[in-house]
Amino acid sequence: MADADEGDGPVGGDQDVAGEPSPGVLADLLETRRLLLVPLLMATGVALVVHVVSDVPLALALGVTVAILLPLAVVGWVRLRPAERADARRRAAVGVVAGAAGTAAYDGTRWGLAEIADLGFWPYDILEVFGTALIGHGQPMWAVLTAGIALHVVTGVGLAAAYALLLRRPTVWNGIVVGLVLGTFMVVIYPNWIGTEGVFGGFLAATAVGHLVYGAAIGLVAMWLVGRRRPPAAADRAFTPGSSFPRAAGSDG
Repeated sequence: MADADEGDGPVGGDQDVAGEPSPGVLADLLETRRLLLVPLLMATGVALVVHVVSDVPLALALGVTVAILLPLAVVGWVRLRPAERADARRRAAVGVVAGAAGTAAYDGTRWGLAEIADLGFWPYDILEVFGTALIGHGQPMWAVLTAGIALHVVTGVGLAAAYALLLRRPTVWNGIVVGLVLGTFMVVIYPNWIGTEGVFGGFLAATAVGHLVYGAAIGLVAMWLVGRRRPPAAADRAFTPGSSFPRAAGSDG
């Protein structure tokens, strides 16, 4: 039997096969066959956590993280069937768009909070901290800020791509859950690293609201992009002149 056209399946790859047993709860929520692709997309975030908690240079942590996770992603990619690879590419593209929107919404929200409320700190100072951690002290400020912005954007987009690849059905609600989990990690590990004495309340507010908005944005955009690419159910497809309906068994003529 010929393989199905790669473009005919749903973007989420969650079509059910008649007669097959229903998958478990985890398999129903997650695209487990794409699981090995996900960690590489989170490499910058993982490396940042390693740097913060262990004081390993960020560039070294990032290099080692990529060296470990890249082979896993290659193995995961090779294990996928051709149609699954096409679906993974589509989902990754959805995640990139959602991540760009989510990162912009996150930054805009933090800027708005800093403008209308007395947070006690400027949220974008973290970009200089990121850049210095990545390329070291004594570098030109333009290079530091460029490195910091790049790390920030790649992390936000990569996490959203991982979310879009892994979740079968992105929604605003599971996007918010993802965003708040990320924000919790930030609240736990950042204060001792960047020093939030005297401004922890503002830091907590900016982190919580910013990540809530980020999560809602990636969920909303991913849900919309996945939904608009999903083909109509067979029963809903309009009858095309010249085509024929399948005949019931035993019918005459």
